[in-house]
Amino acid sequence: MLRLILAFLLLCSCSNLSKNTIYEGTFDVKSGVHQNVSWEDALVFKRTSWFQEATLLFDLMLVSVDSGSPFYHWFSSDEKSLLGQCEKNYVVLAYALNSKKLSNREFVAQAEDSGFEEIKLPSFKSHLSLHPVFTRQSLRLYKVYGLCQKKAAIGQKKLIVRFPGYREVVIP
Repeated sequence: MLRLILAFLLLCSCSNLSKNTIYEGTFDVKSGVHQNVSWEDALVFKRTSWFQEATLLFDLMLVSVDSGSPFYHWFSSDEKSLLGQCEKNYVVLAYALNSKKLSNREFVAQAEDSGFEEIKLPSFKSHLSLHPVFTRQSLRLYKVYGLCQKKAAIGQKKLIVRFPGYREVVIP
């Protein structure tokens, strides 16, 4: 009887590996430093991961950093000026295993359809890249950039991500 139960569980677990799945959660960057100022706050990214069987195809982490956050110090004055023109903004960390399946380019195109534009955040990227969590979590293959939805955008929309073979994901 025990062997029958184990065989059934093995069969069920293997059958789940043949599905395209999405996992949602969070990713935290705890504490930070900018010049002589340090803080213990956490920057909490919303994380969405697209899997095919057990393989991570695309990983997306987004966070909006407002001027009240100590992590706002990581932006240069030019980056702060750009963000000041945004109704909504996100710092994005994105990873794509194979751009022929799910790609960062496809994600950015969908963001543009929702009224966002991609912006470069070299100062923020440098600070984040040198944070210990970046190395500890092996994020060197992730692209780091910003998304900005302008204040003047007509009919501002939510960011909706639609990849073939997966349910759509709405980013608030």
